[in-house]
Amino acid sequence: MRHAKLDAFLVFDRHDTHYLSGFRGSLSYLLVTANSSRLLVDGRYIEAAGKAAPLCEVVLFKKIATSLKAW
Repeated sequence: MRHAKLDAFLVFDRHDTHYLSGFRGSLSYLLVTANSSRLLVDGRYIEAAGKAAPLCEVVLFKKIATSLKAW
């Protein structure tokens, strides 16, 4: 990220989210910064995401825009 001069990146593709986090779900997003990674999932996946992606902070979201504004 430093080489690309990025502060963060947001992953929308579920295949890329799975590759980077280990979580496999039909609806998830991954926000990666230099210091953290947050896996955004809906209520169906909150428990499974915590088990599959232990290095990520798992965040429940209702609407993606609302969840991102909170950060």
